[in-house]
Amino acid sequence: MVWSGSTEGKVRGKLVFSGVQLTFEAYPFKKYSIVDKKGKEQAYVLTRPDMVWLQSLTNAMDNTPCCLIDTDSFKQIEAWQKEGKDIEANSA
Repeated sequence: MVWSGSTEGKVRGKLVFSGVQLTFEAYPFKKYSIVDKKGKEQAYVLTRPDMVWLQSLTNAMDNTPCCLIDTDSFKQIEAWQKEGKDIEANSA
């Protein structure tokens, strides 16, 4: 994502749905937070069910790392959520 902060290493935590994020171009993406064991947001994952293309974040001053994932991964996350599974994200 354009204007995204760097992970500066590995990011690992629980993937939690945290709403809808509008990009700079005002396109809505589902937003998931990667939350560590202490409850701190480590990074964000944005996705859409229909397509993914390079986007700029709305707030260039937010240094939280953010990435886009493909539609197949979106569908898998949605399926796991419907099954009530906890989802672990790992950047390694």
